[in-house]
Amino acid sequence: MRVLAVHGLGHQEKNPTSWQPLWEKTLQDVLQKWNESLGVEVRFAEYDDLFGDTPMTVGGTLGGFGRLLWDEVRYSVTDRISGLFGRRRAFGEEVGEAAKWKIGMVTQFAEDEKLRERLRETLTKQIKAVEPDVVFAHSLGTLVTYDLFLHPPQNRIIRDRYFITCGCQIGRAAMRSLFGGRLETVAAREWYNLYNQNDDVLVVPFTIYANNFQTIETTFELAGVGDHDAVEYISHGNARSKVWREIAGLPRPRVLAQQSADAKTKPKRVTVTEDVGEKQVTASVATRTPRRAFLVGINDYPNPDDRLEGCVNDVFKMSAALQ
Repeated sequence: MRVLAVHGLGHQEKNPTSWQPLWEKTLQDVLQKWNESLGVEVRFAEYDDLFGDTPMTVGGTLGGFGRLLWDEVRYSVTDRISGLFGRRRAFGEEVGEAAKWKIGMVTQFAEDEKLRERLRETLTKQIKAVEPDVVFAHSLGTLVTYDLFLHPPQNRIIRDRYFITCGCQIGRAAMRSLFGGRLETVAAREWYNLYNQNDDVLVVPFTIYANNFQTIETTFELAGVGDHDAVEYISHGNARSKVWREIAGLPRPRVLAQQSADAKTKPKRVTVTEDVGEKQVTASVATRTPRRAFLVGINDYPNPDDRLEGCVNDVFKMSAALQ
């Protein structure tokens, strides 16, 4: 089995020995836990040099950061502006040079269409060369790969492959402007998004309603700031039992519940047991008759003075809340 790992922010290619061996060992461990005979080859994408062709200074980063904030306001996102740097810290507080560089690379990606074209070409060549079974993307890597997998004809390259994202940044409203204002799935065999609610590095939750997309809760909190570590995402218990188990060739456990046949009767509560490999989990499941909602959001009205900005986005948010 081959895994192509697409790293995130911060010019990691300059010192690969500080992180690549640990990523490789962790990916091998979580897959071979379920299948000891499985051979796992991990290769690493290379793309940092493309950002270096049009370098962004720290001072320029702050200007770009303002541009991202403007896009957040345009799309009427309700999360706090300070959320860009985390729920526990106010904007501008202890924003070091490393953080500015990270924001700068994301801004560079968002504002430079030629850069995005070069990234798509470069990653396409690397995927063709490696022929991975799994594309694993972290942080900025989630933006780079998602952009590739949306653009025809290159989007076909993810077919029949697993797509795993963590520390995913595509849900930010500022990023959605690159994808037509909304998010959609890609042509992967399965797309698993590992989400940590404590991750402060431009990560927000998002939902895509597609049969091949799932969000896996992988909550962790580390000392200091960030909570953005790829190894923590990879090795999380939920990722092990719900993602790597299936990829290694074992079927994911399913929870089965007895459904109520009569819509007027009270929902039946049944107890089921799920085998997650490492322990038995017993849960109570309430079954209910499905209900549907029809939501409409209209931004464009005939009179230009009547046109709005956030209605469609509000529909996506309400849909996510109801489900």
